[in-house]
Order: sequence, then C-alpha cells, then structure tokens
Amino acid sequence: MFRRLAHMIWGAEVDRAIRPVLLVALIGSLAGSSVWSFMGIWAIQELGASSSQLAYGYLAVAVAGGVLGYVAGHLSDHFGRRRLILVRV
Repeated sequence: MFRRLAHMIWGAEVDRAIRPVLLVALIGSLAGSSVWSFMGIWAIQELGASSSQLAYGYLAVAVAGGVLGYVAGHLSDHFGRRRLILVRV
C-alpha cells in the first residue's frame, strides 16, 4: 500500500535511503500548510488586517510558491533530486 501511494506521489521508485527524508518533508509540508488558517485568524484579530489585505497576502505567497516550485523543479532536473533534498534539509 505504501509503495503504491509513494508511486502516486513521487511518480517513480524512490531509493530506500531517501524515503525517510521525503516522509519527513511531506509531514512538514502538511503541518506547515495548516498554519495558514491560524495565521489568517491571528492577522485579522491581532494585526487588524482586513479580509482583502489577507487575501492579497495569501495570493502573493501562492504566486511566490508557484514560481519557486517551478524553479526548484528545474534545478532538480539539472542537479538531481538528492542534492536538492539535502540542501532543503
């Protein structure tokens, strides 16, 4: 089951030594994405941000994430997945 799920997520067989690193990165990403809900509540209540300011802030972060994801994919194709994973950690 795990092998099929990993194949669906990463698209190919992943070396056994890299699996724990990828799992920790995936869990960290899931936890980090849940922070945005609480960050929005905090920004509205504590900072007095309007909902439109919050929306534009989220939009800026999403666009930056998309651009950085594209750049990281290009770097991964050029340098290899292992090197970028080691740089990220």
